[in-house]
Amino acid sequence: MNGKLRTTLLAAAIILAGSLMTSCGSALDQFEGNWTVHSVNGKSPADFAAENGVSELGTAKNFSFDDDKVTIEALDEFGAVISQTYSIKPADDGIDIDAAGASVFMEYSEEDGMIKYAVKQNDTKYQYLLKKGSTDLGSLLKITQERGSTKTTGTTE
Repeated sequence: MNGKLRTTLLAAAIILAGSLMTSCGSALDQFEGNWTVHSVNGKSPADFAAENGVSELGTAKNFSFDDDKVTIEALDEFGAVISQTYSIKPADDGIDIDAAGASVFMEYSEEDGMIKYAVKQNDTKYQYLLKKGSTDLGSLLKITQERGSTKTTGTTE
């Protein structure tokens, strides 16, 4: 291979690698920050919980995306805030979360500025929409306790 062709191929490879890194970085940038559950199966967390006879505590979750990880906060069955951090990596049109060996795909929707993902539990598919911001889980627990219902669900991320 002559020197000019080798230089051209090397330059093309550098440009391609740079554009791939830029597109991966921008994909992750869309997820950066704090997000909370906006809806489950098209319903607000409160409406979803009420229709299914469970507490809203089981559907309330906060997601904090930072670089190559996401931290998810939720309430356990006793009402304590629990937190778990998972690795994330860019994927076609979104990201994959490595959740203890299981992969959860999330995509950012520019149309509505939300994150979408789905999980299957006990043969039921749950579709989540996340919006920017966070839910004050402590206040939600207090309100729920004042209403007399602290039972949580087994809904997972």
